[in-house]
Amino acid sequence: MKKQVSLLLGLTLALSLSLPALAADTLTDGSVTVTVDGEAVTEVPVMVPLRPVAEALGFTVLPSSANFLFAKSDSVPGGELYRRLKENGILVRWFDADRIRDYVRITIGSLEQMVALVDQLDQMMQEL
Repeated sequence: MKKQVSLLLGLTLALSLSLPALAADTLTDGSVTVTVDGEAVTEVPVMVPLRPVAEALGFTVLPSSANFLFAKSDSVPGGELYRRLKENGILVRWFDADRIRDYVRITIGSLEQMVALVDQLDQMMQEL
């Protein structure tokens, strides 16, 4: 059964309330109270996919079945993205290697960490 729930940056994402195994690009730490079709559903595990949120912000995200994503922006080089996030207390990995130089490696963390990451990415994209 799928329902539409608005979370993070006002994006509407389809979330399954009877979820199979967790995908690697999913925020999983914590729970939220949401309203689905006018009815409060409490203590629903947080299952907001990070991939569509990053893509909505203009990032290219490589497929992943691990606990991390490789993401890049056409607007900000990987090294600069890494440095700017680090200056704001957000730690991602960046590798100065030809094939992945434009990407940052984002390890999926707690809900709080992922919201902070999305907030910083959103702010950076608006500044461009």
